[in-house]
Amino acid sequence: PLPSGGIEFAAGSSPEGAADGLVLLGGSSAGSIDTVMHEFHGDGAGSIRVSLGGAEQDDSLASVTYCGVESIRDATQADHLVFQTAPDDEILTLTDDGEAGNGVSTLLSSDGLQVAFDAPNESLILETADDQGGADRVSLESLDVQHPIDLVVHGDALDTVTVSGSIDLDGGNLAIAGGTIRVEGTIAGGEVLLDAGPEGTLSVSGTIDASGLGAGQTGGTVRLFGARVELVGAARIDARGMAGGGTVLVGGGFQGRDPSVSNAMTTYVGPEVVILADAVDSGDGGTVVVWADGATVFSGTISARGGPSGGRGGSAEVSGKQSLEFSGFVDLSAPSGQSGTLLLDPGTVDIDGALAATIVDELSFADVVIQADVINVLVPVDASSAADNNSLTLIAPIITFRDGADLVTHDGDLVLQGYVALADGASVLLSTGEIAGGDIHVDGTIDGAHGTGNEDLSLLAGTGTVTVSGAIGDEVALASLTVLQSDDATFAAAVSAGAITLVGITSQVTFQGNVTAASLNTAAEGYSVAFLGPSNTIANGATFSNAGGVTVGDLGDTTLTSSAGGFRFDGPVILAGHAVAITAAGDVQFHGSVDLN
Repeated sequence: PLPSGGIEFAAGSSPEGAADGLVLLGGSSAGSIDTVMHEFHGDGAGSIRVSLGGAEQDDSLASVTYCGVESIRDATQADHLVFQTAPDDEILTLTDDGEAGNGVSTLLSSDGLQVAFDAPNESLILETADDQGGADRVSLESLDVQHPIDLVVHGDALDTVTVSGSIDLDGGNLAIAGGTIRVEGTIAGGEVLLDAGPEGTLSVSGTIDASGLGAGQTGGTVRLFGARVELVGAARIDARGMAGGGTVLVGGGFQGRDPSVSNAMTTYVGPEVVILADAVDSGDGGTVVVWADGATVFSGTISARGGPSGGRGGSAEVSGKQSLEFSGFVDLSAPSGQSGTLLLDPGTVDIDGALAATIVDELSFADVVIQADVINVLVPVDASSAADNNSLTLIAPIITFRDGADLVTHDGDLVLQGYVALADGASVLLSTGEIAGGDIHVDGTIDGAHGTGNEDLSLLAGTGTVTVSGAIGDEVALASLTVLQSDDATFAAAVSAGAITLVGITSQVTFQGNVTAASLNTAAEGYSVAFLGPSNTIANGATFSNAGGVTVGDLGDTTLTSSAGGFRFDGPVILAGHAVAITAAGDVQFHGSVDLN
């Protein structure tokens, strides 16, 4: 058993140039000491508590109190080594003992005490938080370890922690809490958590390495939190993994919804900053989130590529709940798999020239998702020359388009989720490419400008399909709706437009809701047209020259009416409703078969 009752050591005063010291050895308990705690009381005074752990607590605790000591040598090699500062403004410096590779490090206190210690087996903890208002400072310069250990610095809102040198935990984990945290040097660990709290500042200008580059290893996790998070200079965050990328969270979790995290109010990532979460050999790319509840400015680089031997690209979100300035670069490509997804998620997005150019660049490396409260498409986004067929998705309650603000992908899907409004007189093309083409999905209503109805919409999906789930011209009819060069098109709700033009269709155009138009133009091509809504009006009539014919009705009563013209059907006609009425001011001509289904 350890000595009971405690040990007191009063060094007294020393001649000039001399120093009093303590040496702690493991003795017969070497390898079985659970925890050694050093408490600094100030002015060379303090206490040391030794715990062996285990069930026999009475025999497992011992303490040493001391005063007038300048140096301590702790060779216990405990599982856990804890240092607790005095309740005043103390400065702690963690460094090695000057001899690299011997496993001995040194903790220097501004109160004059120096502790040299063997690396613990499992964890090293520096405890500076107190309830007496002290503003402590901790400088992490170096740590000499030959096996993985965890390093924890537990400070409070008044404390400052600076990583000024190189801290390599040999695969162990690092957790730092404090009001101000600066990383100017290098950190290497499996998992890294830096949390400056709900009012603090975290600044990184150095390197944080949580990579796993050994055979079969995946990247680690880096979490960087605080009220203000800044990645500046040539900061580098590395969570690459040989068999899969890791996770990097800057300012918060996905969409700021992680309740365990205090989200940043502002997050800044500078132009020379690099964040890596690649799968180096195989597996999927990792996950990167850059978030702020307020404003995010991002001009750096994110790479979360899939492994060249197989794997998907990773995922990245760069968002500011209130505002986002995005001028950086994100690579979520996968040489042997599907590209990943980039999400931009601010409050309001104006797709201007700069952002449009960024989106075009990104579509060569990732699917791009923009999610916001309002999205204003102000200029064209033409990614027809992108290097890959990645998709573009816009999600917002309101999505507006100016005149000529076309959206074009290179065979990738184009998805709009929300109410789509075309500005006064706007002419807009949504295209996924003429040759191959992806699908066009509009999950919402499309309207023209209120009071005008002079807007034109064209949909081109190549070999893809067009699907619109909401009404077109629900409140304000469009001047024209054109579907061209697409496999097929489905309009699930009512369509209202001055002119409807269907040309270059491969298969079929289906109107599941009512159709209201002044004219409808078809081409002498093999596709078919189906009117399934109960009430369809083409005021000036139409010539259906499409060889695939026309279907009118869908079990119920259906009407197809022209008030100022006639109808001509060059192909077969199927009358599929319970009662179908085709009425016109002019002639109704059938030049093909009529099937009363």
